[in-house]
Amino acid sequence: GNAAGSREIPLNELTQYFNLPEKAVAKNLGICLTSLKKLCRSYGITRWPFRKLKSLERTMKKVKTEQVAVSNQVSTAAASEKVLQAFNAAVGATAMAAAATSTIASNTGPGGSSAGPSGGSAPMGHPTSSATNPSDDMQKAGSTRRAYAIGHRTVVLNDDELEMFRATMGGKIEPVGPPPAAGA
Repeated sequence: GNAAGSREIPLNELTQYFNLPEKAVAKNLGICLTSLKKLCRSYGITRWPFRKLKSLERTMKKVKTEQVAVSNQVSTAAASEKVLQAFNAAVGATAMAAAATSTIASNTGPGGSSAGPSGGSAPMGHPTSSATNPSDDMQKAGSTRRAYAIGHRTVVLNDDELEMFRATMGGKIEPVGPPPAAGA
């Protein structure tokens, strides 16, 4: 009597069963569990590999799932970052244009000449302002700006810019701090 009953079971046939538990393999081969274990030892297999293979499959599946999730997050984050940069650039350009318009309007005298606080004229392309901050000019022009949290970033928007942001970007945008006081 050999270990596998009346027939010899080659190693390549045995390896085809590694994806099954030991008891199921013994039943499929028509031998008892003890005979299967003796056969494995004769081939140098000290432990039946089924559980280790399942563990590796679960780990590989988890890694692939995490890779897809990270890949999706990276592409979404990169796209969001590009859109946010474009939006911030547009908001900055709008704020600068509004500030420049407000500054020129407040510095233009009755004769149409642009005079700065010292009475001299400003160089071409460099309007002067009595305000030290462009956002002060924005508030003079009738826009109340407020800080909002978008993800981990903070942006300062007026009501029109906030409406534009929500219409184009969607997503969650939360006010930061208390609302501005009336008349500020």
